[in-house]
Amino acid sequence: MKNLLIVVISLLVLSGCNENISRTNVSIDPPPIKSPIITNSVDKANVPPTVYLAKSEEFDRVIGWVSETQIMFVEINKEGSHVYTYDLKRHKKTHVITVDMPIIDVKIHPSKTHFALIMSDNSIQATIGIYELEGTKVDEFSIESSEVVFEWHPLNVDQMIVTAFYEDWTFDTFTYSSKTQAMSLISSTQPFLKWSSNNQLVGVDWKENDALSGGHITEISSTDGTIS
Repeated sequence: MKNLLIVVISLLVLSGCNENISRTNVSIDPPPIKSPIITNSVDKANVPPTVYLAKSEEFDRVIGWVSETQIMFVEINKEGSHVYTYDLKRHKKTHVITVDMPIIDVKIHPSKTHFALIMSDNSIQATIGIYELEGTKVDEFSIESSEVVFEWHPLNVDQMIVTAFYEDWTFDTFTYSSKTQAMSLISSTQPFLKWSSNNQLVGVDWKENDALSGGHITEISSTDGTIS
């Protein structure tokens, strides 16, 4: 009888323990998921040394190579238009010049010793500035035009051929010498001329009102404008 009483009491104790366990809710929350951090900044430590980080709101254009390791480019901000070089080997940015007028185009002379800017702040005139590579101004002249193009002499940095286009679709072509600052009008029906030799220019003579039939190459003297 005593043994039976001990068994009954044990069963009652175990039943109470099971009831307490069933009523206990164990909640395990998963660890919080961290959202990725999105940023527009660039970790400069991870940028290759041959990469220049330009400000997107200031960067305008790459002009070209001025040496095997240097590029020339333009940045624009409220202070003006700025020409810089960046040396990819030395990781060095160098300021060359700053101009007040907007830069329309830039050309580097084949010798890599000079460059020229076409600048304009109105629709009827353009200014061409010629500079040495480090930024010293050699010459500057203005010409009336709504658009201007020029072709530098490949060997003589002092000479160029300039074509000025006007609002009525007409144009004039000139030779210009930065040494003498002399501009001479050339009688040409061809606006886009190329240098073929020291004093000769070449262009395509298109048939009037029949451009689809093609044209032929002609040579024009840069000294007197004679056509051959």
